Amino acid sequence: MKTFGYLFFSILILNSCSVNKSRPALSAAQYQAELKEHYDGPNTPLKKEDIADFKGLNFFPIDSNFIVQADFIRLNSSDIYSFKTSKNLYKKYLKYGRLTFELNGKTNHLYLYQPFPVTKHHKDYLFLPFRDLTTGISSYGAGRYLDFSKKSIVKNKIIIDFNKSYNPYCAYSRYYSCPMAPSENTLTIAIEAGIKYDYSVQIE
Repeated sequence: MKTFGYLFFSILILNSCSVNKSRPALSAAQYQAELKEHYDGPNTPLKKEDIADFKGLNFFPIDSNFIVQADFIRLNSSDIYSFKTSKNLYKKYLKYGRLTFELNGKTNHLYLYQPFPVTKHHKDYLFLPFRDLTTGISSYGAGRYLDFSKKSIVKNKIIIDFNKSYNPYCAYSRYYSCPMAPSENTLTIAIEAGIKYDYSVQIE
């Protein structure tokens, strides 16, 4: 079992919301299989009391139409943004860059963020939280995540594979405090790719 890196800040007992396993070398099928193993294996992020309600991970069918090439524009802003978390706390991020891509006949925009303050442990890490028309219906209500490294950006282009989107740990456990996707990263299309969410199980 490979270790999931780039772990975020946390509260209480546990210490991560992000799993950042979206390595470019992995296909979407491999990525989803490793994500399932991460939750089902001996190093699961879930506590014993979470496991009783956990029904496993479910995904939309893998769809190559949701793999897109985006144009990247580096933002020079030094503004710090505070993202509200699932525990009504706040985590700080720098807005790193703007992505523009075509999907479902529309021009779409998303922003990449970098945790602040930037440390040596995540100096190359970029965070992409997003919402879309499936949010709160067939995907998690606080949004889904994608992870990138700065090396993913080549000649101001980046490949976004929405089949590799995942839920924060707080979707399955009350012990995490995870940033919610900001309103500016809300897509007006349905991303029927990547991880789903089972609303028959409510985390309190």
